[in-house]
Amino acid sequence: MKRIILFTIVFISVYSCKKDKTENQNDPNRIVVTLIDKNDSIFLKQSVILYDNFDYLIKTNLDSFINGYPFNIFLDYIDLKNKAIEDSKSSDILNVSDYIKNNSDSIYILADYLGSGKCFMFDKIASNNIKTIQMETYFSGGPMAAIGGRKFYVKGKLFLVTVDLISKK
Repeated sequence: MKRIILFTIVFISVYSCKKDKTENQNDPNRIVVTLIDKNDSIFLKQSVILYDNFDYLIKTNLDSFINGYPFNIFLDYIDLKNKAIEDSKSSDILNVSDYIKNNSDSIYILADYLGSGKCFMFDKIASNNIKTIQMETYFSGGPMAAIGGRKFYVKGKLFLVTVDLISKK
């Protein structure tokens, strides 16, 4: 049952990100997150692709990935951390999907790196990097029935929504 609920939440989150909504960029509940601002060949020589589609490429430094989420949070990820370290000896570019246990983990890993600013984001259509994004947290409901999470905006458009909290009676 938990997997069905989690899958539904992830599906709704991903679906809502695909809508081409332009949101209010001046919302006082949003914070500006500064990302890695240049594709530094030394810093990103070894990197992990966090997200890649027709519009954007998002990656982080290998050391940031190895020392960051999910490896520093979940003990059962140690085998995947060791695999990433071993794979980095033969390849300079790794893909996050090779180092996660569940497909839904990639959304939260991406959200963690976007929220902390520890990633480089490239706009493929405009052929330039994204220096800042906006993030807002949301919460609705009460103590016995609530939902909360984060919303990420790129150039004022909703890019990613995570559901970090669900409680129900």
